[in-house]
Amino acid sequence: MLKSYKYRLYPSKKQIVKLEATLDTCRDLYNNALGSRKVQGELYRLPIPKQWITVKSQSKALPVQKKHDKYLPLVHSQVLQNVLRRVNKSFENFFRHLKNHESPEYPRFKSYTRYNNFTYPQTGLEIIGSKLHLSKIGDINIKLHRNMTGKIKTCTIKGDIDAWYASFSVEITDSLPEKTVIKSAVGIDVGINPLVTLVTLSNKEKEEPPKFLLQSEHKLAKEQRKLSRKQIGSHNRNKQRIKVVKVHRHIRQQRMDFHQKLSKKLVEKYDFIAFEDLKI
Repeated sequence: MLKSYKYRLYPSKKQIVKLEATLDTCRDLYNNALGSRKVQGELYRLPIPKQWITVKSQSKALPVQKKHDKYLPLVHSQVLQNVLRRVNKSFENFFRHLKNHESPEYPRFKSYTRYNNFTYPQTGLEIIGSKLHLSKIGDINIKLHRNMTGKIKTCTIKGDIDAWYASFSVEITDSLPEKTVIKSAVGIDVGINPLVTLVTLSNKEKEEPPKFLLQSEHKLAKEQRKLSRKQIGSHNRNKQRIKVVKVHRHIRQQRMDFHQKLSKKLVEKYDFIAFEDLKI
């Protein structure tokens, strides 16, 4: 069984420079790998060419690329290989949707605003006390607000404007708990109109949705108007864009906090919770 843990990181100024440089290098590698596949696909004019570029062939080419690119050796090798696996996964999803007669969007190149994380698959990281050691980056202060149990499988470093987070995926080998007697059960109906009722319980209790977006609408509109008046491509526009994103982040965090508290309340109150089978 896999479980995830997310912790806040507090890197120094020098470490932030290294983290951002790692993101830039990973993004460039992603776009180059995607571009190579796109060029080959346009040359063959076939959905799946007989000699299609594979993640294995692109991984084998990494040592040669490192000799000509001075930035690639500054990033842990496993992180670079994970980037190539991301490219491969995006194409696998694309071809799978085509096979199902759907109309998927062709894999897109990533801009610096759309590529904000990189992953260490098992190696290159270690938690030492209150610090997280990342290969090629250093020892970063980490806030371990809860204990982590299990074997670490992956560690994803994500940048969120001016904050950094580490998300660990761990494997837990503990056996399943013994069956317990169900003393209280409840069914949950998800509201069709989330603006009216968020969830309705089988005991007729209702949970009203929070109005976080409505409460922040005035501030959000104000910052968006300022953004629309900035010249495209200017430094001031980028600074204002960050202010707009921070408002959205505040709303997102409010919703997440509400959902966590609501789910905790339900889990502590009922032994068995049933949801209707809907694609919500």
